[in-house]
Amino acid sequence: MNGETEELKARRAALVYLSYRPRSCKEVFERLKNKGYTEGIIQKVIDYLCSINYLNDRKFAFDWTESLIHHKIIGKNYILQEFKIKGIAEDIIDEVIKENFSHDQEKNLCWQLLQKKISRYERKKNLQYTLFQLLLRHGFSPSVIWDVLPEFMNNYSKEKG
Repeated sequence: MNGETEELKARRAALVYLSYRPRSCKEVFERLKNKGYTEGIIQKVIDYLCSINYLNDRKFAFDWTESLIHHKIIGKNYILQEFKIKGIAEDIIDEVIKENFSHDQEKNLCWQLLQKKISRYERKKNLQYTLFQLLLRHGFSPSVIWDVLPEFMNNYSKEKG
């Protein structure tokens, strides 16, 4: 009876945690572990939440990627790091990367970010270096950055006159 009560408490804690935003299985596992639940109870809760589709790492990965691309404008390396932290399986990560981060897609995202942020940085002394660092922080690879940045800088200097 006490084990069942603990499981119900763990379910409730997991559902509250999930009510703020979608989470990966690993995030829920770590949250429940930090609250002091045993691994056996945690696994039962995770299995239950997966069976009712409240937890689904594949759906989470695609939804999280879409949200980050549209709200934060990020590159492939950012997503790779995020998903490793969140415990997403390699096959799911590969699928997300293939679908959302072709070289051309990543170049377009890089260009969008530059257009969005240029007004904030245009007065900096070493503008190209500053923009390069910004793009790295947002998870774009140096090869993508160097495919986009020189052309962007050229267009920007023409516009500025």
